[in-house]
Amino acid sequence: FDGFDMTPGGDLTLSFSHSTGSNRVIMSPQSTSEAGSGASGVRKAQQGNAFEFACEVPGELVSYAVKVGDTLVEGEPLCTLESMKMEIVISVPAEVAGRVVKSLPVQPRTKTTQGGKLSPGDLLLELSPGHPAPSPELPPPKRARMSR
Repeated sequence: FDGFDMTPGGDLTLSFSHSTGSNRVIMSPQSTSEAGSGASGVRKAQQGNAFEFACEVPGELVSYAVKVGDTLVEGEPLCTLESMKMEIVISVPAEVAGRVVKSLPVQPRTKTTQGGKLSPGDLLLELSPGHPAPSPELPPPKRARMSR
């Protein structure tokens, strides 16, 4: 080991010498967004932020049933998690119905990779203000005619 040095950008440079030459290793500090992530690499939702929807149960994200730009409808499927070898479908709760999906921050499972591991409080969805979808109006009921 020959020593170390800090660059003005905050990188740490380590220098090593050996019989066939020398090596330098440069290590960059962890970014602020990475530092705010939980052990699973998933960011925690800010409590009280109406535009961040937190996961309530632990599990692996299998799939999202919504995409960016969708308006959330109460009771419709939001995503599927796998927890304790069971698949759990999470439905859109009333408090986020009518909001628009801004981003899907967790990587769902694919054929080759595992989905993001979620813990309670982890950020599941980022939302934008939306306008509640008007409920479809039903036509007036038909009146039966009575014949005499």
